[in-house]
Amino acid sequence: MKSFKSIALSIAMFLSFPNVSLGEEFVYGDSILCKNQGKKTYMALSTKEYNIAICFQGDDCVYDPEGKNLYYYVGQNKQDNSKVFLSAKYNVLDGMEWTEEWIANNNEYIYRVFHTKKQGGYSTITVLKNGDKVYNSLVRKYIYNCYD
Repeated sequence: MKSFKSIALSIAMFLSFPNVSLGEEFVYGDSILCKNQGKKTYMALSTKEYNIAICFQGDDCVYDPEGKNLYYYVGQNKQDNSKVFLSAKYNVLDGMEWTEEWIANNNEYIYRVFHTKKQGGYSTITVLKNGDKVYNSLVRKYIYNCYD
């Protein structure tokens, strides 16, 4: 019986972790980028070049299609630690598939974080300058602090 419990526990633990073979890392928690701004963490993402956080100010962060919360985009360049902190607009693109985006603009760049549960779930980070993509990356590392 002990070995059955051990096997069952191992399987349960394996299934609850991200797909390491795809290079995905996902944990619940808070982002220091949001904490440093005095905000709560909705989600934080990491690419090879940047750390990005979607922060919020409000009571509840679970799927906010009515727009009751105030959202913020924080981006940090990993090479030189430079940061940008901007108000972000939250848009629900598909409520059935939990597809959402945040758009932030500083009059020089437009920053977009896209997140969906479609096709197993993924996120992208896109930066535009004068309408042209200057950066686009699929996100592989997450901190997620809002439960679905």
